[in-house]
Amino acid sequence: MTFTPIRRRRMEAPASFTRNNRVYAIAYDLNAEAAMRHGAYEKIARVLATHGFSRQQGSVFYGTHETQASHCFKAVLEIHRKFPWFWEVVKDMRMLRIDENDDLLSVVPQELRFDKGEAA
Repeated sequence: MTFTPIRRRRMEAPASFTRNNRVYAIAYDLNAEAAMRHGAYEKIARVLATHGFSRQQGSVFYGTHETQASHCFKAVLEIHRKFPWFWEVVKDMRMLRIDENDDLLSVVPQELRFDKGEAA
């Protein structure tokens, strides 16, 4: 009987993530219809960018390793101050503190599975 060793690919952290440093993030959920009417997705993204946040995926923005909780508060308060439609559009908005690399895809093997008929 032979065994094939499993080689894991090296995990790549998001650009904003530094080992042993936490990263703060802002995640939000918008009323889609109202958000489209006001152009909210792009406008909110621009304000978050001025505070050092970058889009990680969808409506989740990561700060840098230098970002503090107070930066999240300031960014959200600016969004509220700038846009009178804030409460019409924003259904939920959260601050997240990420203490480790949170990329779950880094543990999933990158291989074609011929046994499941998924390969072309």
